Amino acid sequence: MWLLVFLFFAPQAGAQEVLRNEEGKSIIVYPDGSWRYFKPDSSAVAGASGQGVFFPEAERLAKNRQRYEAAKKEEAELALELIGIRLEKVEAGQDLSQANRKSQEAAQVVTAQARLRLKLIRERESRLIKDYDLAKKRAKFLQKIQHYPPGVYERELAAWERRNAKELSVTTGERTAEQRKYREYDPAGDVMLNPPARPCRVEFEGKDVLGNLRRDLKPETIFTQTDPALRAHFQQSDFINGQGYLTKITGGIQVFTLEIMVATKRAPELFGVFRQGDFIELQLLDGNVVRLFNNLNDPGKWQPTLQAYVYRGQYSIGTKEEKLLRSSELDFVRVRWSKVQDEFPVYEIDFFFRQFGCIDSFLGS
Repeated sequence: MWLLVFLFFAPQAGAQEVLRNEEGKSIIVYPDGSWRYFKPDSSAVAGASGQGVFFPEAERLAKNRQRYEAAKKEEAELALELIGIRLEKVEAGQDLSQANRKSQEAAQVVTAQARLRLKLIRERESRLIKDYDLAKKRAKFLQKIQHYPPGVYERELAAWERRNAKELSVTTGERTAEQRKYREYDPAGDVMLNPPARPCRVEFEGKDVLGNLRRDLKPETIFTQTDPALRAHFQQSDFINGQGYLTKITGGIQVFTLEIMVATKRAPELFGVFRQGDFIELQLLDGNVVRLFNNLNDPGKWQPTLQAYVYRGQYSIGTKEEKLLRSSELDFVRVRWSKVQDEFPVYEIDFFFRQFGCIDSFLGS
């Protein structure tokens, strides 16, 4: 025996009704007492409005379906846009490499424009990744709840939007401001052609414990990385943060120090340790690769104030490596631990340009 539960209102005599049986499934009940399972996209329901029959459940589910389909459309559009921006990034990198091969005078403006374009593309790519991840998550959630009962659907959707309110407001604001367009290039406002004064940040300058004169610069962030699956747990920081700085010592000795913070106490289990003799690879935008070898063994150390395991490597820079690092921007950093090797895209592509500029004036060199 069917237990019929009315969905919205008491039915009128002679009208078809959309009800729910004891199993919670929607059915259509006809005036003669016969019934059939309700399907929102069936021809019977599709033509019901033409017969003057109103199905509140059909209308509600159709709206839920439309909302889900709109979310899937936005997800697909963002995926295509993300593919496009990544192709543009490759093209911009090639343009920059070609500009670097020209004579110094001819390349100055072209190189500056190419650098700015690449920087803007990287910024857009970063925003698009966030937008796409959020759109994908929203579409999946709307698909999950589209057949929930009235009241439950609205309550679940409101709760989801509250949980993701911060991401929704940020991505909506950024995309409205940007309107998915490039900013027009204005040479007069190009900070690469007309850079503002940027003082060098020095951590130490003087004699070290061995009596050598040296200059250590302050660490600067080179790269960060958080897997999308972990983003909900790292909204204010990143899972991996890489910082570096240069040191110059009497006699022309130059050292690059890389500090990597991994925000988990399981870092030794997952990554291992830094070993003396292991290398990092600095991939440049012109296609060259600079390989530097670690001078230190470092098992890493848990820093409670940072809530992260900190690994520290020191890498000597020879004349050949210095020449390459001064000739092109940085693209990727490949780091080797004892257990894994990972690759990190760089957003501060002019890191070595700035750092070398700050140690060139060192009087002790």
